[in-house]
Amino acid sequence: MKETIGILKENHLKITDCRVQMLELFMQERKMITHSEIEKSLSVKHDRVTVYRTLNSFIDKNIIHKIASTDPVGKYALCTVEDHCNDCHQHNEHVHNNEHIHFVCDVCKATTCIDSDISKLISLPKGYALNHKNITFSGICDKCGKQ
Repeated sequence: MKETIGILKENHLKITDCRVQMLELFMQERKMITHSEIEKSLSVKHDRVTVYRTLNSFIDKNIIHKIASTDPVGKYALCTVEDHCNDCHQHNEHVHNNEHIHFVCDVCKATTCIDSDISKLISLPKGYALNHKNITFSGICDKCGKQ
């Protein structure tokens, strides 16, 4: 809990029960989680709007990032070195723009961040301006491939 409060203070976020609980959940899970999984996991129930606002404030502060997926459900993950997000707190440009590859396992449905600079994978025709890059691969993860 001390680490959680430190992260909130470091990012100039008000310390609320919802923020503390959600950040602790992300730190415990260390995987991609959906909005509904977050709601089910919180010990004290918070309304859907509060959860969304908390997620958005965490995204704005680069504490977590949202993963666009092939399914319509948004997934969120903690930004940490262990999760291959290149320590978002160091203001790594391609991380802030969520410009890394996401891999979705077809078997276990886990989504993993792959540390890869995708800034040079595609060149647009003259006159086009790119605002955001997101690449999602699917296949079988290393854990499922060993089974």
